Amino acid sequence: MTPLSERYPTNQLPAYGAGAQDGHPVGNPFLGGAPTSGAPAPPAPEGGADTLWLPIALSVVMNLVSIVGVVVFGWPAGNIFALFWVENVIIGFWSLIKVASARGTGGSGVTNFTVNGVPRQPTSAALAPFFCLHYGIFCLVHGVFTSIVAFRVGVELNFWFFGFPAILIMIRYLVETLTTWFGRGGQRERVSPGAAMMAPYPRIIVLHLAVILAFMVTMGGVAHSERLAQLKEALAPVLARLPEGAQGDGVLIVLILMVIKTIVDVLTTRKALRAGR
Repeated sequence: MTPLSERYPTNQLPAYGAGAQDGHPVGNPFLGGAPTSGAPAPPAPEGGADTLWLPIALSVVMNLVSIVGVVVFGWPAGNIFALFWVENVIIGFWSLIKVASARGTGGSGVTNFTVNGVPRQPTSAALAPFFCLHYGIFCLVHGVFTSIVAFRVGVELNFWFFGFPAILIMIRYLVETLTTWFGRGGQRERVSPGAAMMAPYPRIIVLHLAVILAFMVTMGGVAHSERLAQLKEALAPVLARLPEGAQGDGVLIVLILMVIKTIVDVLTTRKALRAGR
């Protein structure tokens, strides 16, 4: 090994811990290595765009399946709104799994909360039951409006029109959870329980707004009917290309909302999956 005096001029010898010689680990001060303190820094999170494309693609495909189901296969328009509520419940289920299993400290979310006036730490054990109650209220309100809209525009709850797409939605979020949460370099090790709890809310807001908008259109009376007629007239060239049985008001509402939902799904999915990076 070449002595330090030959490798450096006498007035330029490295200070204690200022550098490391080739072949010697950092942290050996006798060999010019920088001393370490505490555990070594964790490796950078793996997975960027490569872990984002799959859930985003699944989201887009699922929305296209719903559109094709209504337009081509004659799914009743009300089934799509019923599936909105099913998706709401499925998101809540997998989010509860994430809250209960989160190990990290990153992301923006709940940092403190109280139960019956008593401050609680935002741990997985404390947040999981709170999330069930809070999210459950959203599901209940959403379910009431969804039921009214679904039966108003027509619904048929059989396996192929309802059960099969519901299974596809479950698979969509199962794949996302296994790959981006529990997978190698997944969010589980980086995202805090509080951040995991807040992550699903941007997604379900669009589902709630879609149902409320549909409720206003279907229950709004003459004024809303006139606006719907104006909208149908503006989209007449597009509607004329649809099958004759897919030109009703319910299908039009579904098509508009699914386009909006797809755009918002991409944005909110991307944001949710980048939490804690």
